[in-house]
Amino acid sequence: MKDGKPWVGDAVRDGANGRKAIVTDVQRGSRYILRPHAGGGPTWVAEDPERLSVITPEQEQVSGPVLNPASPSSLRAARPSP
Repeated sequence: MKDGKPWVGDAVRDGANGRKAIVTDVQRGSRYILRPHAGGGPTWVAEDPERLSVITPEQEQVSGPVLNPASPSSLRAARPSP
């Protein structure tokens, strides 16, 4: 996110059509180019950028979820399976 708005690399839900997507480009600060979240396919321009909602910011997608070391469940999740 940048200035509270979706930005390149963010996973979003396109409220105009209900699809999950990744922001691939932002042109002139208000034209959002999206690609499917999974499975590939053609890109599209968000019909209504105000209806884009961030599911996962790019930073979190790159680094993964933040684990709480004090939480036993997050420690279990972080350990590889035997």
